[in-house]
Amino acid sequence: MRKFIKNLSLLAVVASLGFMMSCNEDEETPDVPIVSFESSILDETGSAELQPGDVLSFIISVEAPGGFNTLNGTFFRDGVEFMDTVISKTPGTSPLEYTSDQFNFEMQNEDVGSVFSITFQAVDEESQFSNTLTLTVEVTSPSARSYSTVLLVPPLDTKDSETFFSTNTGLNYTMNQVNNSTEPLSANIDFGYFYGQNTGATLASPADYPFEYGQANWGARNSTTFRRTSLTSFAEVSTWADIDAAFEAATDPDSDPGIEAELSIGEILAFETDGDKTGGAKRGLILIVNYSGEGTSEGEIQLDILVQEEATE
Repeated sequence: MRKFIKNLSLLAVVASLGFMMSCNEDEETPDVPIVSFESSILDETGSAELQPGDVLSFIISVEAPGGFNTLNGTFFRDGVEFMDTVISKTPGTSPLEYTSDQFNFEMQNEDVGSVFSITFQAVDEESQFSNTLTLTVEVTSPSARSYSTVLLVPPLDTKDSETFFSTNTGLNYTMNQVNNSTEPLSANIDFGYFYGQNTGATLASPADYPFEYGQANWGARNSTTFRRTSLTSFAEVSTWADIDAAFEAATDPDSDPGIEAELSIGEILAFETDGDKTGGAKRGLILIVNYSGEGTSEGEIQLDILVQEEATE
């Protein structure tokens, strides 16, 4: 009998151990949370190259078998932290999944040349940390639009000389075209050409064109500001940022900023268009390639132009 009781006691102990082991197996630690992203802007590695005006959009998702608790985000510019965010669960809940609202960040002109990185890490109800997700954006300057071999002719009495130019359209215009059109063509024109006896080869904005040639009938006469630069070629100038740098480094405009006289072959002017034009002011560069004829009916000036417009193929 004693042996039987002893065996029962031993079986009870074994059964108890089995129950405890079973409980421990049921209470295994859940997997750590996983953070991922969705975006039509970022590539599969979480990277993108954007330009001013572009919007970085993305959504962050968390899978948390141990129950979602918090999502931590840290924002860096060129390696320096400038912002952070903490998204916490709704009190009283422990969802196994979390999806953020859409993040939207618009790139600005001052962001050109910077690299932004954003890190996200989730924590579950077991205080376990997820993988660290890093998104990276490099902000670059768009390529400038180039107009080569722009030929402008001094004004003729017939008013059919292509004397004026628009950086909006990249086209030359005659006085007759502007005055006889039902479209407000004058609103597009940024500068015109003439060759003066005392001024030589000269570019002038419509608002500063120094003699009446029919522009009194224009609905708009834009003001363009010119500056002289020390550049001699466009070899190292190709982007909007390059144009901004060249404009800022150029000589300050003189008392007549809308007219630039005695132009030399090979020199480069910087310019800024009228801020009241549709789309606001934009900057550009003008290379004086050549001129001839000294204002006669055979005369012309040849220009190469870079402007802060979207480049074309």
